[in-house]
Amino acid sequence: MARGDPMLHIRVTDELKSRLEESAQFFGRSMNAEISQRLEESLYLSKKAHALEGNTHLTDGERALVQSFRNMSPDERRAVLALLNKLSSAN
Repeated sequence: MARGDPMLHIRVTDELKSRLEESAQFFGRSMNAEISQRLEESLYLSKKAHALEGNTHLTDGERALVQSFRNMSPDERRAVLALLNKLSSAN
C-alpha cells in the first residue's frame, strides 16, 4: 500500500465476497481494484441519475429509461453500459 493511502475496513457476507472474487478474477483485477471500480461506478451512476431527475428537458420515455436502469441489478447495469460503450465507439 502506498504511503498515505486511506484504509477502509468493511464486513461483507461470504456470498458477496465470493461474487467479488469471481468478478475480480474475470476482469483480471485485484480484489481492491474490483471493489474500488464498483464503488466508483456506483457513485458516478448515482450522481448522473440524480442530475437527470432534475432535468426538465427529459421526455417521458427518457425518464422511463432512467427508472428502468435504476431497477436493474448491478450486473445488468454494467452489461448495458458495456453495450452502449461498444455501440458509441463503433460510430
